[in-house]
Amino acid sequence: MKTYQAKDIQKILGIPKNRYDYILLRLGVKADIEDAQGLGTGKTSLYSFKALIEFAIASAAIDLGIKPKLILFALDEIKRKDSEEKWGLFDEKKDIGLTFHFATKKRNFFYCFSGDVRKALKKPCVVGLIDKETGTHFNPFQNGIENASVKEVKKAIDVVSEVTLGGLENALSIITLNLGEIKKDVLGKG
Repeated sequence: MKTYQAKDIQKILGIPKNRYDYILLRLGVKADIEDAQGLGTGKTSLYSFKALIEFAIASAAIDLGIKPKLILFALDEIKRKDSEEKWGLFDEKKDIGLTFHFATKKRNFFYCFSGDVRKALKKPCVVGLIDKETGTHFNPFQNGIENASVKEVKKAIDVVSEVTLGGLENALSIITLNLGEIKKDVLGKG
């Protein structure tokens, strides 16, 4: 298994040390092979390919001006779905076409994945909503309707039904992270 140090990640992604530090400290991408546990320990933190991809995704999201709270959420959701669905985003040998979309509709955020791994090039798979005021995530399909308030369920049904029926073209605004291309770019430089 190939490992990466901080300097490797900075070089491959073309990011300065302050961006690396921001992603490490603020967005929580951690050394998953060996953590030096602080400065001056004499050890070097080592990262896997998965962590390298997480750094790349976080850096791309920062470039788009996405807020840290939403980047954290996106990284968690991407890792969770990749693990559940076995897409292979973090597998160096697997070529995938996958995008992650943040969109707004009716003053709410929603997010979805699309691409060949979802067999959903024309119609996105709506996964859930993010409340703009509180930043809380609500997914009636994952959390269960019984755990939600009537207001949350109504909001989810309104937004999700409009978006699912019309696709992303009905969203007011969309930011897309092309995860497959981010991975290809990293592999091309690694």
